[in-house]
Amino acid sequence: DLDVHRTRAKESDGVRASYWSVIANPVVISAFLYFALMAGAGIGVQNFATVAMVKLYAVPLAVATGAVTIYIIGSAAGTLVGGVIADRTVRHDLVAISGLSMAASLMVVTATAGFGFTGTLTALALAGFFAGSTAPSRDMLVRSITPPAAAGRIFGFVYSGLDLGSCIAPLVFGILIDRDLPAAIFVANAIMVACATLTILMFKRAIPRRVAA
Repeated sequence: DLDVHRTRAKESDGVRASYWSVIANPVVISAFLYFALMAGAGIGVQNFATVAMVKLYAVPLAVATGAVTIYIIGSAAGTLVGGVIADRTVRHDLVAISGLSMAASLMVVTATAGFGFTGTLTALALAGFFAGSTAPSRDMLVRSITPPAAAGRIFGFVYSGLDLGSCIAPLVFGILIDRDLPAAIFVANAIMVACATLTILMFKRAIPRRVAA
């Protein structure tokens, strides 16, 4: 019985060591940060852009809410198109980098308020579209860095970045609103998306395929 207990303890230590060695990989940490940043950016637009646009353009709350709805619709449409693109390419990193770069740039345009409210609606719709178009390629990238023996551990850790980003982002965006900086909502979104773009560069590195179960 003592030998069996020792054997199981060693196996448990091996699994535990394997888990930490997997999630400590720079590629996996980069993917985790990607999800945290994109979740935070999404929260910024969906929860705070309404207030920001009311202050920037003095439009009714219902109109500002409609603008956010347009962003969400654009994101959904982008995801549909992105799925087709992901089926037809192996350069998912380029798809993600291009889409996120466009989304970040359009958010900067939105922050300037230089094109009026109509221009902002267009920029928001396009930003949502380009950001959404990267979602399928993003999932393919995560899949490509996942060894078969560690899929559950990696996906569980990486996708928990969504929760972290969703927890922290409201604090950041809330401070910006309290300080009467509505344009900064869109700037902060652009910065988060730009940082997420940089994390994609790490995905080119291959994670070791032989991982202990």
